[in-house]
Amino acid sequence: MKTILLFLLLCISLSTSTQTADERAGIYMNQTDWFSLQREFAINKDSLHPFLQEFSQALLDNLFNRPEAAPVNP
Repeated sequence: MKTILLFLLLCISLSTSTQTADERAGIYMNQTDWFSLQREFAINKDSLHPFLQEFSQALLDNLFNRPEAAPVNP
């Protein structure tokens, strides 16, 4: 019985510790891990919060020297 209970607790703790795409993108931004951010952005672009999606795109365009992709203010 104890084994089953420990197994269930382990499964619950593992399932609650997963990170969302927003959390992973934020971690990559904080760690200045631009290549991982680029990979995460390419895979989960549509599931990111709109602010994080725009901010990630702007950071990646700037850091990978793509000035033509930057938004232009009128």
